[in-house]
Amino acid sequence: APGLLVAAVRPGSPAGAAGLMRGDLVVEVDGRPVVSTVTLAELLEAAAAGRTLTFTVLRGDWRRTLRVIVPAWTAVTDGPA
Repeated sequence: APGLLVAAVRPGSPAGAAGLMRGDLVVEVDGRPVVSTVTLAELLEAAAAGRTLTFTVLRGDWRRTLRVIVPAWTAVTDGPA
C-alpha cells in the first residue's frame, strides 16, 4: 500500500500527542495521498503553524484518523514526528 511508514515518534511531539505510533503507515494528510517524505514535507511546509491536519493512518488492519497540530519550526528536520 502507498504511504509513509513511521519509524519513530519523538515523545512530546505534536505527532506523539495526536497518537501517531511507530509502525503506523501514513496514507493521507487532509485527504491528499502521502507517497514519500518529500510529499509529507511539502504538506507540512504549506500548513500554517497552529493549524490542525488530519492524518489518515493504517495500523495493522485498522484505518485511523488522527488530528495533528502543526508546530512552528524553522526547518523540515524539526518536523512533527
